[in-house]
Amino acid sequence: EMGAVRKLVILEELENSEELEKLAESKGAEIHYISSSLPEGEWIKKTFGGAVAILRYRIE
Repeated sequence: EMGAVRKLVILEELENSEELEKLAESKGAEIHYISSSLPEGEWIKKTFGGAVAILRYRIE
């Protein structure tokens, strides 16, 4: 909601991916999808729950 996300990486299999995509696009973020069949996708799933973002600025 703050517009802090510059890039969002979402697992293709994530349940609420469409909702995240719409919110990110409305704030001008780039969206990238990745499959959990890739090692990086599996790591994102285990570590971050299926979505990770690169921010425009630091959030405190």
